[in-house]
Amino acid sequence: MARTKQPRAARPAPENRSNDTEPAAAPLSTSPSPATAPAPHDANLHAYRVGPVTLTVAGIAEDSDDDTFDPCFFDEGYSLAAQTAYSVWEGGARLLDFVQRDGDAPGAAIAADLRALLGVDQPGNPVQVVELGSGTGAAGLGLAMLGANVLVTDVPSIVDLLRDNIKRNSSASAVEEKAVSAWTGATSLGLGTAAAQPLNWAIPVAQQLAPNDPRRAQVLVATECTWLQSLIPIFTSTVSQLLAAPMPAKLVPVRGWTVAALHQIAQSQQKWLLWVYKERGTAASESFTTFDGVCRAFAEVGCTVHALHAEPSVEDPGKTIRFCAVTLAGGASQIERN
Repeated sequence: MARTKQPRAARPAPENRSNDTEPAAAPLSTSPSPATAPAPHDANLHAYRVGPVTLTVAGIAEDSDDDTFDPCFFDEGYSLAAQTAYSVWEGGARLLDFVQRDGDAPGAAIAADLRALLGVDQPGNPVQVVELGSGTGAAGLGLAMLGANVLVTDVPSIVDLLRDNIKRNSSASAVEEKAVSAWTGATSLGLGTAAAQPLNWAIPVAQQLAPNDPRRAQVLVATECTWLQSLIPIFTSTVSQLLAAPMPAKLVPVRGWTVAALHQIAQSQQKWLLWVYKERGTAASESFTTFDGVCRAFAEVGCTVHALHAEPSVEDPGKTIRFCAVTLAGGASQIERN
């Protein structure tokens, strides 16, 4: 039977406190300068500053010839969760804004700790990062531009979009040979590197090790991908599998630490997840999560959530964006040494 193009579903609307409605996909909260903003006809592009340069990501794969049609509509496993990957959610943009703060900016001292653990303050000693549920890749690619070696991941139907966005921001076709800690197939991106591959939370990580083994990550990143109740069991399971895997030994940054939990992570060389969460549900929600509910789910798989910083949402007044570190409870990851 011939395929008939279907219109893309409208973006979810903000949750009404008295109704279990779908959450809104927030636009980027950091505005690009007029000189670098996308032209009006580039409605699917989002741009913002990362250091001295501009990161631009598209919200739809380049091979689609219809802006109203989701090119993955007919893919096996298509779902609402996958459809929202085409939006840039507020948490991703706020993470990039937060990690670049300095001086007297709110949370600047915590941001400096995060930069040290992400390796962006250590030229020549980049950290291997895996972003979970990357969507457009805005957060992960921004961290790469700041100096990390990032593997952006999502379900297979989204990976072409991620690769398009890597190519859109790349200054080279491949990383230099000296970048030995880069992921296989990575491309130079700003001060770091980026590669993309599928990682489906519903499948054991051990069955998804090619071309890169995501278990070799030193840091995991996830921004606003824990909003739907049905995703939480497979998400927390994936996180616990990745945190439990041995990790390569690394240099410990020598510095004064602001956050005790981050100091402990550094000293123990423990794997950890940088988790950004905006609460969209209520205690009565059946579809959408609450912060306490996700924390309980992490505890059930042996993980501890460490609150780092919280600030008001720009896109949804009255709601809060939380920055957290998640570690395995009771000890450090096994260290793999040569």
